[in-house]
Amino acid sequence: MDAVLSASLLILVIAGLRAALLHRLPKRLLPPLWGLCLLRLVLPVPDGIALPAVSVSLPVQAAVAQSAAQSAPLPLFCGGVGALLLCYFLLQHLGCLREYREALPCENESVEAFLAAHPLRRKVRVRVLDRLSSPLTYGVFRPVILLPKQVCTEEALSFTLEHEFCHIRRFHTLYRLLLLTALCLLWWNPCVWLLYRLGCRDLKLSCDEQVLLRCVLSSRASYARELIRLEERKTGFSPLETHFCKNKTEERIRAIMTLKRFTFGGLAAALLISAGAITAFATDFSLSETTAPAGTAEHMRSDASPAEQALTLPDGQILELSPGESISVPSGGETYQITAQQVSEDFVSYTIS
Repeated sequence: MDAVLSASLLILVIAGLRAALLHRLPKRLLPPLWGLCLLRLVLPVPDGIALPAVSVSLPVQAAVAQSAAQSAPLPLFCGGVGALLLCYFLLQHLGCLREYREALPCENESVEAFLAAHPLRRKVRVRVLDRLSSPLTYGVFRPVILLPKQVCTEEALSFTLEHEFCHIRRFHTLYRLLLLTALCLLWWNPCVWLLYRLGCRDLKLSCDEQVLLRCVLSSRASYARELIRLEERKTGFSPLETHFCKNKTEERIRAIMTLKRFTFGGLAAALLISAGAITAFATDFSLSETTAPAGTAEHMRSDASPAEQALTLPDGQILELSPGESISVPSGGETYQITAQQVSEDFVSYTIS
């Protein structure tokens, strides 16, 4: 839970910076930042910032009630809902794959020339599907670009291939799958929904930026018109493909029309944000891994007698001291003296100095 809390704070910080500086930063910076959030969700980081520890006094009856509450089937419920959500996305994807099998190989000289000019270790296939209204890409190790039967112009075809090839080269299908997995596991966390939504959007924005930088920036108007045309023909949703036009079109068009060559100020801001995000990633804001300050902590164990009350330290170590007994405990490079004192029949006080 500590890693989830730290990752949630990091998601909110990056989302705030994104909202303020979206049109001033290189868009290719955003997916790596969301990738840091994904890693922070699963990787514990020791030796973090020391925050004040919280101590609570519990009578025997309250301790027993707390123990019963902790054994409630809440984790089972959360896991069950996550499994149902994953099954829903998986079944939807499998249904789309059955439809994609009906696609035919694309026999187009422009497509063949594009693939010859963009070699990749993974073999990229381009296929055509009649019922498809907008281009999409699926597959990680055997990627496929699906095109609708009718593509208006050679310029539109060039834009589409550049965009979808950018998704393939950067493993965006795998990236999206990891986002979806995090969403299914932590569906109860609103910050993870925000991570999934903005992460998928920024995959599109980064590819739009790459297409225009590889082409000519003066083509942005044509690219935006093609984006609008494809949005009008938008088809259904599948969580494991990367589509040409599956996000908020207004945001993408604005980003396209305001795109400029990177300036020194923009790059400097990008470096500062990256450094801040990496620092936050390497920092543990956990309350349970902190160093307890000097003071008094009172703790009750439901199955212990007054002479055998136990204190659980932040690192999980359990101390069982008799009243009047003391012990030295090293933590965070310092040594603390913990002394047990009998306060009443129902409480044992631990003095930390």
